[in-house]
Amino acid sequence: MSEKWVKERNDCTTFKMFSALQHGVERDVKTRNDQLLQDEDDPGFEVDSEPGDPESFWVIQHSPPRRITFRCDERRIFISGGEGPLEATVTLCDDGACRFLVGGERLDGWQLRKRALEVLFGFR
Repeated sequence: MSEKWVKERNDCTTFKMFSALQHGVERDVKTRNDQLLQDEDDPGFEVDSEPGDPESFWVIQHSPPRRITFRCDERRIFISGGEGPLEATVTLCDDGACRFLVGGERLDGWQLRKRALEVLFGFR
């Protein structure tokens, strides 16, 4: 890793991590909907976004109506609408992995998604 850290750090960007976060959220929503066995009249949860806007998306619960919004700028990712707002940056850790940094804590993607979606999905 020591000889490749500059390349790895260059590749550890907010936009790449935000895109990976969105793909993970889409998988989580599909998994949760499959678990709940929703019928066509009640789609449970869905991921939506504005066409052509790669910097934001949201997860909607239809009944009762709730929404978690994910957005990013060049340096930060913001998540709102859950138990409390979350703000993340990205960092290249000493083990060479690009991770989210939230309140001084390094998180993998699944950990950030869990914090954002756990209550919405009805786990707490």
